[in-house]
Amino acid sequence: MGDPRVVSTFVLTLLFAPVLGSNATPSNVPTTSFTGRVYDLDYLHVQGWSQTLIQQSAGNSELAATTQDPLLQRILEVSLLNSIETTVTYQQGEPAKLQTALVRSPTGCTQGSCVEQVKCDTTKAMCSAYIEGQSGEVTTDNARALGILLTAISKRKPVDYLQLNGHEIVRVKINAP
Repeated sequence: MGDPRVVSTFVLTLLFAPVLGSNATPSNVPTTSFTGRVYDLDYLHVQGWSQTLIQQSAGNSELAATTQDPLLQRILEVSLLNSIETTVTYQQGEPAKLQTALVRSPTGCTQGSCVEQVKCDTTKAMCSAYIEGQSGEVTTDNARALGILLTAISKRKPVDYLQLNGHEIVRVKINAP
């Protein structure tokens, strides 16, 4: 039979890894910014998070970081699929924990009502977007609304219809011509 200390350490790691791997950031822990292209996403069920690798566009730096937030992960997916730069902030550590992710439209908006950028913030459990023609940012915590905004960026489509309650998105629509 194996060493009981190894088994105990393994069991404790499994029990406490979700707590230690939490994306909650104490307010006194500084975050760092990083800009680059996502080239790897890896979902790890046992840890309860996804890991991403981001290569800095200018330079040789690379960031390996994790997130438990599925909304923030969608921004990383758009960066990966469309080879679009993303800017993230993260809490340094082992592993580094993503706090925000922002993706901008890769080309200028020519059709009006284009989504210029989308940012998700794990500390607010909210995503925000700037859409041409809107005064200020609009917000959502809904994965379906976020998916439509990110599809608009990916496919370079304008928003055909946007309904807000204050600044919160209650309906958003895009379609193919």
